[in-house]
Amino acid sequence: MTPLAAQIRKQSIDHGPLGFFARNTVAANLFMAIFLIGGVVAAFNLNSSIFPTIKPGIISISVPYPGATPSEVEEGITRRVEEAVATIQGVYQVSSTASEGMGSINVELTDFADEDEVYEDVKSAVDRISDFPPQRAEAAEVTIAENVGTVMQLVLSGPIPEAD
Repeated sequence: MTPLAAQIRKQSIDHGPLGFFARNTVAANLFMAIFLIGGVVAAFNLNSSIFPTIKPGIISISVPYPGATPSEVEEGITRRVEEAVATIQGVYQVSSTASEGMGSINVELTDFADEDEVYEDVKSAVDRISDFPPQRAEAAEVTIAENVGTVMQLVLSGPIPEAD
């Protein structure tokens, strides 16, 4: 290496960040310690999951109708609720199930619809229905469906029979 190249190299090292840390070893060690502590703190605060939490975009409505047949539930409950919520902005599809003593309606939301706003609109539309069968139909329950992930898996093994 020529003397001029060595002098240029020495000047660039002396004046740059490498030169600063070469001259100040305590600063270099403090800088390294800050990065290590920051990494450990970040690692313990890291929330990770295998599957992302995605809102299903479904509002469920259930109306108990004790003692009613499925056809009575369909006529008295599900059709009226479907008609009331089908025209709400943000509703993509409405499906219902009429079973003995219970009417269940699922309201599927459009993409990017404000779930809370549509929920309030659906709840107020259901509350405004005044022609439910008056003697036997109970109050409607309107809820936003949520995905619930696996809480725990338990695996047992041992030298005993499976029935035990």
